[in-house]
Amino acid sequence: ERLPDRLFADGGPNQGRYSHRQHVAERRWIIENLCENFGPNVDASRAGILGDSAGGGVALALATELSERIASVALWGSALRTSQWSTGPKADSFFQEVLDARRVLCDRRTFVLELCDAIDFVGQVTAPIMFTCGVPDPYTLVPTKPDKWSSIGEQIELMRCAVHSRYGKVLAIKGAEHTMYMEHPAWRSYISGLIGWFAETLGDPGEAVDLSGESN
Repeated sequence: ERLPDRLFADGGPNQGRYSHRQHVAERRWIIENLCENFGPNVDASRAGILGDSAGGGVALALATELSERIASVALWGSALRTSQWSTGPKADSFFQEVLDARRVLCDRRTFVLELCDAIDFVGQVTAPIMFTCGVPDPYTLVPTKPDKWSSIGEQIELMRCAVHSRYGKVLAIKGAEHTMYMEHPAWRSYISGLIGWFAETLGDPGEAVDLSGESN
């Protein structure tokens, strides 16, 4: 409620300019103006960011741009390559079922050009990353049923990056789903897992963060 109205005042996301890069720009603006909007006592040098589904690429792209300020990243059911849906044979279905159905205004050509695929940025992020998903979840290693938006091979690739990252953690929430909401039975576990991660990685900057043993 304390953010400027101009960020949310259009008739649809970004007045038809919805894109991943636009999301990165908006979130960068928010972080760079935290003190102005939330008061001088906010430590804007240590920010945490959560990326959900395709937003994982946005979060990781921002973390590479603001590496000096993004101190922690959490991903929930992150898609590796949004481009696998928005280009090629799945493209028409993706735009109709995901964006058009939700009345998301975008220019299709611009959207494709400004995609942020998580796999393109994950190796550049120096902040601790938690890779989180529900079990079952469309982006787990073994989906419970076929899902046309998922890629098992690419999900394994992202998990491999988690294992080899400087500070990586993988967390599966039993009973959770890809889309979470407050009334869901696993909501408390979902939220506590995220809060616990940010408490661990965004604690007192004077205290060393020991993440040893958390990379498997």
